[in-house]
Amino acid sequence: MIPNACYQANIANMVIALIAYLTKDWQLFFVFLNLVASPIIMAFMLFHESPRWLVATGRISKACNVLNDISNRRWNGTEVIFTSRQLEHLRHETKRKKYNFYHLFNTKRFFKQSLMQILAMLTYSMVSICYLYVVKDFTDISPILLVFLDGCCRLIIPIIIIILDYNFRSFTRRTQFLGSLSLMAACFIAVIVLVATDHPYTSVAVATPLIVGAMINDSAFWMNIVQVTTQRYPTVIRCIAFGCLHSVKHIGTIAGILIMHNDLLKNDDKKIIAFIVPGGMIVATLVIGYFIQPDTKGKALLDTMDDLDVNRLEKSLPNALMRLATLHRVVQTELHNTIVQEHSDEWKERLQKLDEQDNHQHINDGFVGDFVSGNGPTIATQRQHSDEWKERLQKLDEQDNHQHINDGFVGDFASGNGPTIATQRR
Repeated sequence: MIPNACYQANIANMVIALIAYLTKDWQLFFVFLNLVASPIIMAFMLFHESPRWLVATGRISKACNVLNDISNRRWNGTEVIFTSRQLEHLRHETKRKKYNFYHLFNTKRFFKQSLMQILAMLTYSMVSICYLYVVKDFTDISPILLVFLDGCCRLIIPIIIIILDYNFRSFTRRTQFLGSLSLMAACFIAVIVLVATDHPYTSVAVATPLIVGAMINDSAFWMNIVQVTTQRYPTVIRCIAFGCLHSVKHIGTIAGILIMHNDLLKNDDKKIIAFIVPGGMIVATLVIGYFIQPDTKGKALLDTMDDLDVNRLEKSLPNALMRLATLHRVVQTELHNTIVQEHSDEWKERLQKLDEQDNHQHINDGFVGDFVSGNGPTIATQRQHSDEWKERLQKLDEQDNHQHINDGFVGDFASGNGPTIATQRR
C-alpha cells in the first residue's frame, strides 16, 4: 500500500493556495513557499539508500549498514545487528551489472508493459494540460479558491480507493485502471457534446464534467500508474522505469501545450479539437489496456531481472520483513533468558528475604491483634509460663549488660582510657 500513500501533490495544492491567499504578493509567495519547502528538501539528506535495492544489486555489506541504522535503539528501541551472512540467502545478483533504458524493452513482457505505461502517462499529461488551459479562463471563481478546492476534492478520491482496496478483494489494479479511464472517457464525451452544441468552454455545464475528469486523472489514474510501475518492474530497474515515465510526462506536457494553444480555444471552429485529442487518448488507452494490462494486486515485488515467477502472491508481509520481525523476536527472547539466568539466584534470595519479613510481620501483627481483640493467652496460661518468661527476660538482660560492658571496654581502649598493663596482669 506504499504507492497509495503517494498523493501528497494534492496536499501541496492546498498548501500553495493557502500561502497565496495569506501573502497576496508574488514575491512574498515565493519567500514563504521556499521557507516551507527548504526543510523538507534538506531532510532528504537523512534518507538512506533502499536496503532492498542494495541487496538486489549485490551490495550486501551496505544493506547491512542501512538495516543496522534502522534497527538502532534511537529509532525503535532495539539493538538488532545484521551481518552479511544473514542476508546472503536473499535473492540478489552475483555479478554487478549496469542497467539503462534499453532494459525496459529487452524482453517481450517488459516491452508490452513499457508501451502501456508510456501511453498511460501521455494520456495523463494531455488531460492535465487540457484542464489547465480551460480553468485559466474562468472568471466566475478565484484561482486561489479553485486550486484549494481542487486539492481538497482530489484528496478524497485516494482515500476512497484505499478503503476499497483494503475491504474488497475484487477491487483490483486492473479494475481501478479500467474504471478510472471509463469515467474519464464519459466526462470528456459529455464535454465534446456540449462544446459541439455551441456551449462556451468556460460555462458551468462544460467545466463540471471537465473538472471531474481531471480530478479522476490526477488521483485514481495517477495512483494506478505508480502502483503498476512499482509491481511490474524488478527492483534493479524500477528507478529507471520511473525516470523514463516522468520524462514521458514532460514530453506529453510539451506536446499538449503545442496543440492546445490560446488561438485554438479562441477559434470557435477548432476549439473542439482541444477536447477531442485528450478524449481520443483516453479511449485508446482504455481499449489497449483492456487487452494487455495485467492485474498486479497481491503480487510480490520482483527484485532481479532473472526473477521469472511474476505471478507469485504476497499474502502477508514481504518475506524479508517477516525475517526481520522473527529475528527481532528471537533476539529479545534470548536476551530475556540470559538476564533470567544471570540473576535467578539473586532474585530467589531476595524473594526468600521478603517472605521471611512478611511472615515475621504477620506473626507480630497476629500476636498483638490477639491481645487487642481479647484472644490472647488466658490468666492461667500466663501464670503457667510466667517463670519461663522471667528466665528468658533475665537471659536477655544479661546478654544486653555483657554487650554493654564489651562495648565500653572496647571504647576505653579506643579512647586511651583502658586498664594499664599492671592492672591487666593483676
